[in-house]
Amino acid sequence: MSDNNQATGSEEASSSLAVVPLQAEGDAILSVSQFPPLSTFQKSIEYPAVIIPVRRTAELRKSLSSVLLRLPKIKNVYPNPDDETTRKLVLDNPKALKDDRVRALLANDKCAQTTHTITFSYEDCTVDEVLRKLLPSRIPEVPSAFEVVGSIAHLNLRDDLLPYKFIVGKVILDKNQPRIQTVVNKLGSISNEYRTFGMEVIAGRGGSGENNDNGDHADDWSLVKVKEDGCEFTLDFQQVYWNSRLGGEHKRLVQMIRKDAQQRPDKSVVVADLMAGVGPFAVPLTAGLPNNKNNQRKKKKSNKAQKSDKGDNGNKQDTDATTIIVHANDLNPASYKYLKINAQNNKCPSDRLHCYNMDARAFCHQLQQQTSSSSPSATTEPQSATTSDDKHVEFHHVIMNLPASAPEFLDAFRGFTNTILPRIHVHCFAPKKPETAEGSAASKEEDGVDRAVVERCSNALGCALDVEKHEVSVRIVRDVSPRKNMVCVSFTLPEEVRGLSRIETGRESKSGSKDGVDQEEAGEPKTKRAKTTDD
Repeated sequence: MSDNNQATGSEEASSSLAVVPLQAEGDAILSVSQFPPLSTFQKSIEYPAVIIPVRRTAELRKSLSSVLLRLPKIKNVYPNPDDETTRKLVLDNPKALKDDRVRALLANDKCAQTTHTITFSYEDCTVDEVLRKLLPSRIPEVPSAFEVVGSIAHLNLRDDLLPYKFIVGKVILDKNQPRIQTVVNKLGSISNEYRTFGMEVIAGRGGSGENNDNGDHADDWSLVKVKEDGCEFTLDFQQVYWNSRLGGEHKRLVQMIRKDAQQRPDKSVVVADLMAGVGPFAVPLTAGLPNNKNNQRKKKKSNKAQKSDKGDNGNKQDTDATTIIVHANDLNPASYKYLKINAQNNKCPSDRLHCYNMDARAFCHQLQQQTSSSSPSATTEPQSATTSDDKHVEFHHVIMNLPASAPEFLDAFRGFTNTILPRIHVHCFAPKKPETAEGSAASKEEDGVDRAVVERCSNALGCALDVEKHEVSVRIVRDVSPRKNMVCVSFTLPEEVRGLSRIETGRESKSGSKDGVDQEEAGEPKTKRAKTTDD
């Protein structure tokens, strides 16, 4: 039920709901026991309607669709209790009676004007409608959006909403079950080496006390499954980092690497994923599931094209087949655990996806030393950072997805020993130009982030990046805050790094890097998340 549609009914029906806004005193936090009776949300609205013959229902619903009542989960055709041979066709508002099509219909002696009363309940209200009724008017913006991670709704509530957090959680849970089973609120910022953050269950599974409506105190509430790019990821949201808003970036890089493999003579590439997490890049690149792009059936070709693809023995040759090998690493033991689980569940061959649990710098150095035949499979134990092998794992792409500090890890490429100079893809945060921060229509290429970010990467590498020579590109991934973007810097590793001294020291700190996690990420806009109601 929306307020716009309420206003289209009779004068009596457009009066406000009998719900008194809640008021928290001081720092008091309201409990769900203070939620008003659901009956207070009930409301009856009288709409104009037309009595029509039953046999013409489908025809008239189609021809009059633009003036009929259109509300989620609400019908616009009802039986006529006075005559079983007719039905009531409910119009959107009184103005619809002046529509030429409706007037022509009413001129028919078998049709007549009437009214129909629809009673709306709490179940018919949207999250926005309920919260606008319940929250004080001094709160300028209700929490109308959130991030979805499997069955978890993840909120980052402003301070003025904290006294009402359990009320907000209940409404979001009520309106999104069974898709959403748990609602959590972020506590503080990301401040540990694994990029996880504290969270509080404010509704649903995992909750406690009087604020847990369903009485389910399950310890496994944070264990979820997420589908992305034809793959299914299992993860514990409390133990690992996952951001559903990065799905587009995951898919972009995966598609780009697949395309690169297709264009190479041997149709194969090797990828080093230094901060792999639970595998949002590594798993789709190597998955063997039928619905994954790596196994997708080719479109049917003409007979002539099919014949041209056959060898002397008449068997069709798959000219599009590619081989992608990924060496995926993460410092977090939990991420490593779920990376292996996801590799197995998505049928990633053990000779295509190799999993590591190491420091990113040590991992990068090890890949420049070990033999490809000694690579650990997706089911082996973590590898050490030392090896006596004198062969290298030649890799064509490097993914560094640690936005707060990934550029600083580029010093791991100083003294590079491999033959191939790989393409590097570094995710990081970058400031916006003032006019962009104020909402101008500046394009992604003109927002002024390139110079500062490229210089940051150059400083870590120990040599200058030339935009043309090293094919440097900076792409905005997403808007993090009014002053900051997340970007992806891509470039070809400069030849000059070979002559630099290798830096053996350095380790990811408790923030996930040497320099700490960007605190502003924790305060990103709340509006850039999934809608709070199902469409």
